Amino acid sequence: MISNGASFSFSPIRVIDSAEKQALRKRLVSHRSPELYSARWILCLARLSGVKGQDIVLDVWRALPAKARAELGLFFVGQETQAGHREFLQQRILDLPDQDRLVIASPSERPQDWIQASDLFISASRLEGMPLAPLEAAGSGLPIILSDIEGHRFLSPWAHYFDVKKPEEAALRILEILTTMKTAGEMKFFEDRWGAAATLRKKWDTPTMAASYAETFQFA
Repeated sequence: MISNGASFSFSPIRVIDSAEKQALRKRLVSHRSPELYSARWILCLARLSGVKGQDIVLDVWRALPAKARAELGLFFVGQETQAGHREFLQQRILDLPDQDRLVIASPSERPQDWIQASDLFISASRLEGMPLAPLEAAGSGLPIILSDIEGHRFLSPWAHYFDVKKPEEAALRILEILTTMKTAGEMKFFEDRWGAAATLRKKWDTPTMAASYAETFQFA
């Protein structure tokens, strides 16, 4: 079986105060407060559907300490594939603290821009087959926080897992990552993540897929 190739960033995720990163964020989400553009961005990139667990991610947000939420922004990006789910999430947000730091963005055909603009990636999917978004995020050097399900297990060397019934576990993982960023320094943190994902990129990138097809059909 030949796996589909995935797209990855060509260099480590840039540090938060990068002018280029700030400009990218403003292109992705306009007319927001300056504090949000300079925050740590958590990205939840998936179609809007109950199986993808965006409601669990909102529970993770609630479980975070107020001090941590003040440094963060949480962004949901994806096409609505379950009728009414976007409205369901918007109603849930109204009951959450720091709701001005929660954004349900429009669907995007450029997921790599969102990955490049973010600092952490989270998926609370209840079920997965071949999850491309976490794969692309991990391969691009983002720290990834994933629900502890079978479909996410192939990313275990690069992932932080949590029980979907215990959102406070994901909140703790986020706090640990933020602490490591501050301790190591942002540039070194993301460079280390990029280096650690080299084997992942080599296995799953598009040239590897193309080479596998060529080899297979050459001897068919």
